[in-house]
Amino acid sequence: MTKQDRRQPGPVSTPQSFRRASRSRACAGALQGRSYVNWLRQGRICVAPVTRDVLINGTHQPGDEDTTRTYELAAAHCFFIHRRTGFVQTLYDEAGEVPMYDTPDELCAKIERYRDDARERDRMATNAHRRAVPAYSLDGRAARIVEILREFRQANTNGE
Repeated sequence: MTKQDRRQPGPVSTPQSFRRASRSRACAGALQGRSYVNWLRQGRICVAPVTRDVLINGTHQPGDEDTTRTYELAAAHCFFIHRRTGFVQTLYDEAGEVPMYDTPDELCAKIERYRDDARERDRMATNAHRRAVPAYSLDGRAARIVEILREFRQANTNGE
């Protein structure tokens, strides 16, 4: 499949600025492991959306705060723009690591801002990578869980 074959136009209902910003967006199909990382690194900007509004059987449910992309893109040293959530704001610095957006218009503005600024994209990707590896790795998270369990056990042993 050529890069041209992977391109898909933006939906007609999106704002004009989004259609302009997304002209060359590409969909890779099923990739995993190293091929996924290599494909991501070919692009200038990755977008990390999260599902914020979930409706199940007519009942609104809380949406996602983060996804595996929240950590994997930084670990892969990719520049990405993430959907703004309270939790992700505690993980990354918006000005120096991972820009965030709330609306399609804000996303478009961020894409236009960073699209041609390779130096800034690389600086931010490097900063996000330094934060995410090893702090947000599976080993790092497992170590933190063990630490919390030890604290809990110690507190219960002391009669607290």
